Amino acid sequence: MQTFRFRPSALGGLLAAFTFAAASAASAHTSVPGSGTAGTAIYGIALYKPFTAMPECPFKPNSYPGTDNTYTDETPHPCFEHADRSLIGTAPAGTEMLDVMYPVGHCPEMYTSLRISLIEGIVHGVYLLTPGVDTQLHDYAFLEYKFGKPQVKRSVIVQDRMRGTYQVIKASWQRPGGVSLSFTGAADAPNAGEFTARTPQEGARQQEQYDQQQGVPKL
Repeated sequence: MQTFRFRPSALGGLLAAFTFAAASAASAHTSVPGSGTAGTAIYGIALYKPFTAMPECPFKPNSYPGTDNTYTDETPHPCFEHADRSLIGTAPAGTEMLDVMYPVGHCPEMYTSLRISLIEGIVHGVYLLTPGVDTQLHDYAFLEYKFGKPQVKRSVIVQDRMRGTYQVIKASWQRPGGVSLSFTGAADAPNAGEFTARTPQEGARQQEQYDQQQGVPKL
């Protein structure tokens, strides 16, 4: 999956450019940005809804019988790719992962990659990778503006492989419909943070997948 470089800009510019918003049916005087009862959307991708935010990326039909289709290197507009390449050319209607791609020079700021989890064609998980500690204060400020103050926020000191240390912001929110939001300024490396949005169904799917990998028998 391709990686995009962060381009610094003012928070006001981000708010004008992003379609990263919590959909709200509340009245216009709602005091907390991003609050409401209608649900949660990230880059126009709404949880609990079918994935219709963008078309599939350009692909090459299979050249020989028995071979799979392949995606081209072209990204003329925001588009999605099936993580399971055998599904190329089909509508995103099953239980699968999609990778969202952006044209070079036109990718959203703050984020380096975006993956969507579908369960029976419905969006239940959104996974964003961020540039890490260098932008975590900026990223967190934006998330707090959109979703209000988190239920949990803390800072932890992390040591890297070279025995250097850095501070990492961790925060989590609870949204309507049981949606959980989580932000980590840097996850596995200083230059790789993450933001996730998950429904309870996605959490259960991940737990089942983990149990299968660990060989945990079902009750």
